[in-house]
Amino acid sequence: MISTNELFFYFSCYFQRTKSIISKVIIIFYFLVSACFLFVKFIFFDGLEFLAFFEDDFFYYLETSKNFIQYGFPTLDYQTHTNGFHPLWFLILTTIQFISADPFFVTFSVTLLILLSHIYSFYLLHRIYRIYFNNDNSYYFAIISSSLYLIYLTSGMEIILAIPLVILLILKILDGKGKYLQVTMISSVLFLARIDASILIFLLIIYFILHDRCIFSKIKYYFPFVLIIIYLIVNLIYFDTILPISGQAKQLKTTLFPVTNPFMSLFNLYLDRIIFALIPFIMSIINIFIINLNKENKLLFHLLNIFPFVFILINSILSGWYMWSWYFYIFLPSIIVFFISFGNLLKMTKAIKFSLISVSFLISMFYIILAFKRDSSDTLYYENAIRVTNFEKSHPGKYAIGDRAGLISYLIDSPVVQLEGLTMDKDYLRNLKTTIQLSDLLEKYNIDYYIASMVKKANNGGWIVEEPYKHHKYVITSKDTLFAEPIIIEDSKGWKFYIFDLNKKYSK
Repeated sequence: MISTNELFFYFSCYFQRTKSIISKVIIIFYFLVSACFLFVKFIFFDGLEFLAFFEDDFFYYLETSKNFIQYGFPTLDYQTHTNGFHPLWFLILTTIQFISADPFFVTFSVTLLILLSHIYSFYLLHRIYRIYFNNDNSYYFAIISSSLYLIYLTSGMEIILAIPLVILLILKILDGKGKYLQVTMISSVLFLARIDASILIFLLIIYFILHDRCIFSKIKYYFPFVLIIIYLIVNLIYFDTILPISGQAKQLKTTLFPVTNPFMSLFNLYLDRIIFALIPFIMSIINIFIINLNKENKLLFHLLNIFPFVFILINSILSGWYMWSWYFYIFLPSIIVFFISFGNLLKMTKAIKFSLISVSFLISMFYIILAFKRDSSDTLYYENAIRVTNFEKSHPGKYAIGDRAGLISYLIDSPVVQLEGLTMDKDYLRNLKTTIQLSDLLEKYNIDYYIASMVKKANNGGWIVEEPYKHHKYVITSKDTLFAEPIIIEDSKGWKFYIFDLNKKYSK
């Protein structure tokens, strides 16, 4: 009769022989699930419902690049020249829409890019973890860490490019083979893909100054930054600013005193926010205490780990906005550092390996359940955007809207002025800072229809409106009371748009 110890021994031997097969099966299953999660919206939803699953700001890119092709300059409202976008993603979307502007083709192409970005990011993560762990364990760490950002990768925003570039940059530095030209080239492209990644690049410059100054020794290492210089010069010539206007729009504060909104963005306890914000934040806190237990790369890991904290602090000083999902790519370096540091502390027992396999499998199951539970009515604003589109067909004119103007501007034929300034110019920002009455600001831009979302009923029978919506007491806004009765559009979840016809008498 076989004893328990012998049975365990035979099982262990069998597991050792088949673990590579298990790894392959889980990896294939994980990417089949990822593809299902990404593409199911094109199969089970009618009409334009697939648009509901992309972030509203994504449609600023689509509309602006579509107008760039048609009018020869980047614009949302057909007349205002804007640089309110990250240039590399804008260039890619413009190329796609140059081939075909059909919404299905464009969004399907973007979804394919998302999947390719996800697969390539997984591959790069596996290469990073393979430096520290055996092949199979590195696969499981790569699945777990890449899954933490898959949800917000689906937003359609520029992090589709930024995420693999951040991972690639870290890999080339950890590789330690003096590939400085590659490091500077990736840094330059990363800046153009996501401009606020310049904070991470600056921290890495500090690392090279303190650790390895060879990167500064040869002029060839500076050549890739010519791309950045050209971009900044173009901005300066055509927009009278070196950085995008959208960045300045979010910095219209009366003080540099930090506000708590960016920090509080971490603690909105929705399921997706817990996954891509709170859990990585906890990882970054743990990193502070375990990085020093590593034998090497302590300085690099500390600098990578403080990137999200520096980023959030700068945003709290310059801006008062809550951070949207795609901002949380900032925790990706912390996730990598966590799995390297924490993994090195673990003795890879069979129980630990089994746990990694189990977690990888459960993550895949979570995404396949999420894919088939998705409903366009669960996504904010889509239903209302369709209703506004139907309204605009019989009410052409010039529209203005603050938050959630992206999908509306993409769907309707009339021009849209974005009242938060995200796709506007410096003249608009100047008007916003000097025009107290919103009705005066709307009149300057000859607005026919104003769409408000944050509205309060006044005691005198009017409607109190404010743009941008006041997130904190230091933000600069234009406020007014409108007296025209609005057309109220409400979706199945209770979210409302208020459409004011400004051709009628609307203020007292």
